Amino acid sequence: MALARLQIVVEPPRKIIGSQERNREAEQSRIADYTSFGTEVSKLSGASVSVVSMFLREVAPDSPILLATSADFGSTLAECEPNLRSVLTPRIVLLGADRTKIMAILEQYRLAAAIESYRFFQWSVQKQNDTGYGLYGVCSIAQLLEADQIGGGPFRSERYCVFGDSRYSSLPELLVRYLEVYLENL
Repeated sequence: MALARLQIVVEPPRKIIGSQERNREAEQSRIADYTSFGTEVSKLSGASVSVVSMFLREVAPDSPILLATSADFGSTLAECEPNLRSVLTPRIVLLGADRTKIMAILEQYRLAAAIESYRFFQWSVQKQNDTGYGLYGVCSIAQLLEADQIGGGPFRSERYCVFGDSRYSSLPELLVRYLEVYLENL
């Protein structure tokens, strides 16, 4: 299934630390990084990609959501109406996830996928040298993609694994192909 639409939701800061000007600059920098990622995803998929600064609780769950939270995911989700939570979670790709918590979050909330914070940073500073690896997703979807799955331990849980494949030239391309297959099997 081709992606038609995708939302990148960059939550604004929940706390102001230091000057408002400094916080505004930091938020604009985050939005610029995610906009660049969205541009790549759009080029590769033909999808309409919008980048918005809003809280998850304000989002319409009518397309996949790439979410950069400004709080821990459980707190972010708890702000949503209860009937919206079950509709949202299978559509969310968590961006900038903490490596030490990523598998627990994926398993607990049954999200579509996640991109670890350092992996996103690598992509953002070395786009020209990027490779198609480092997506945390559903193992059965990775198998359908015939992707290389990376080891056990912290890189695998009951349902999720981190994977990549040399056939994909970048993290955005890997994500696009993954979401196409994921949405077909949702």
